[in-house]
Amino acid sequence: MSNAAPDPMTTDDGDDRIELLRARRAQIRREMGGLRKIERIHAEGRLTVREYIELLVDAGSFRELGTFVAEPKAGADFWAQPGDGVIGGMAEIDGKSVVVCANDDTVRRGTNGPRGSKKFDRLYDAAESMGVPFIIFGQSSGGRLPENLQSHKFAESGNPRGTFTKLLTRARSFPVVMVIIGPSFGSSSFYSALSDFVVQLSGTCLALTSPRVVEAATGERIDMEELGGPRVQSEVTGQIDAVAQSPEESCQLVRAFLSYLPSSARSLLPLSSFENSHDDPEIVALVPSRRTRAYDVRKVMARLLDGGEYLEMKQKYGLSLVAALGRLCGVPVAVIANQPLHGAGALTPEACRKATRLICLADSLGIPILYLVDNPGFLVGTVAEHTGALSKAMEMLQVGALASVPKCVVILRKAFGLGFTVMGGGNEVGADLTVAWPGAEVGFMDPKVAANVLFAGEAEELSPDERAGYLAGRATQLASDFAPYGLSLIHISEPTRQAEI
Repeated sequence: MSNAAPDPMTTDDGDDRIELLRARRAQIRREMGGLRKIERIHAEGRLTVREYIELLVDAGSFRELGTFVAEPKAGADFWAQPGDGVIGGMAEIDGKSVVVCANDDTVRRGTNGPRGSKKFDRLYDAAESMGVPFIIFGQSSGGRLPENLQSHKFAESGNPRGTFTKLLTRARSFPVVMVIIGPSFGSSSFYSALSDFVVQLSGTCLALTSPRVVEAATGERIDMEELGGPRVQSEVTGQIDAVAQSPEESCQLVRAFLSYLPSSARSLLPLSSFENSHDDPEIVALVPSRRTRAYDVRKVMARLLDGGEYLEMKQKYGLSLVAALGRLCGVPVAVIANQPLHGAGALTPEACRKATRLICLADSLGIPILYLVDNPGFLVGTVAEHTGALSKAMEMLQVGALASVPKCVVILRKAFGLGFTVMGGGNEVGADLTVAWPGAEVGFMDPKVAANVLFAGEAEELSPDERAGYLAGRATQLASDFAPYGLSLIHISEPTRQAEI
């Protein structure tokens, strides 16, 4: 069936004009860039972007804008490229207003056209002015060729007041979410790097450019999965926050993320009811008293947070730290927790990067930050130094110090050196409350390490066994000075779920 339809402006009859408008609109929304393309998408087990939007938002709430935007082609049907590859409008999620936008791969493979780009900009402007989340379903093939190849077209492309520029300069005053639902190159990859929460659907690719361009430019042959599949982006680069195995799961993740956030920095936090129960005698058993014994801090989080529920971000990246959104006494909180299950909870450049991103989001939207500290310090050695440990540590420390939201530090077991400072401890970050559980240790470095630094010379002439015993005794002596009792900075608390946290 052709996209061609009578022009609504060819008759003077008002009723006919309305009917023609409705027919034209219904046809565009039904056929999109062509019925055969829709059939191919369904045959591949995928959804169209219109179906994604319907799956995400509250039923019947989507109010599309710019349905009749199109890119006219000389000698061709004006309506051959409906929407110029962009579909979007206002909607609601759980009763809260949002703006949603999607690359339509039935029109020129979702490439960026001039009118589609302007439409995208207008939708972003609407989200910004309304103070509501902006959600993007990304599957763009990048810049449209061959139009952008010419020097004057390329040099004049973009818009100093367009979405890309605004994403570069925005202060996260409202949430931006991206869902990668197909091959995403060019603008899709740019927007993902500037979004607050990124979900990638299994089987898709997110990269600066396509394997075809990579091969043409470098001679390297690589498939979509190895170039920018979910495993690469979730475990290696940390570019995305979550992997979804189905369209339904991707939409569930977006809904969960938004449930913890206000619509914008101008809005109040979304509070929820909670059971007024603060004592949990079993929580103490979750943290072993021996500092070298590993445990999963997620189990502690499940005891502390309302209903044991939270949304973890970048779960497979920077494994020695957990970054999540949850609720405490009905209030949304951003949780930054050391994970002793991996590397004893020592901070790495990847862990710092993950934490920094969540701290920035929390501060921008007025969400309190809860640090759960069990940290031997930073991962040391050539690998850490050569991967930017120092710069990433200072970035995390800087955003923590600049954050103006309430900040609470809970020392679960150990807090040593710069790792404690970066995790909100000490005076630099300015935590509003620092709580230590009984048995917590606070100091410049692990007592065992300190003993080796201070007393190695005294033990040089001892046998290996005697030397080990001597240094162990010295470490025990040093450890007695690591208790947090008597420190005006730290409040000693029983390891229970307390309202004061």
